[in-house]
Amino acid sequence: MKTKPYAASVFTWLGENLGKRCMAGFCSNDGPALQAAVHIVALMGYEYPRHPELVAAWKACVEMMQPDMQRFAFHATAHVLDWNDRAKLWDLAGLPFPEGLGVCAYEPRARAVIA
Repeated sequence: MKTKPYAASVFTWLGENLGKRCMAGFCSNDGPALQAAVHIVALMGYEYPRHPELVAAWKACVEMMQPDMQRFAFHATAHVLDWNDRAKLWDLAGLPFPEGLGVCAYEPRARAVIA
């Protein structure tokens, strides 16, 4: 079992994947909303298609973030689940796909971009 909650390590994880200053645009709501979204993803685990109430709660947390910061919630899903779960959960929640996603340093397609 993971000893540190995902919500406590998500900022470090995002910095390692997207750059240390990637969250410079966060405002007062963005950090707590992101942490709440990460807690919900950890709670639902791989059962997210079966828990529409949790998907709705996760969506509400993401929507509390500034539109241009919501991409961090997209990427943070992979901190808890798998890389491909990011798009699956995003689609299931019915969120418009965020612009300017960027590529995480450790995601599988990063190797293709670098190569």
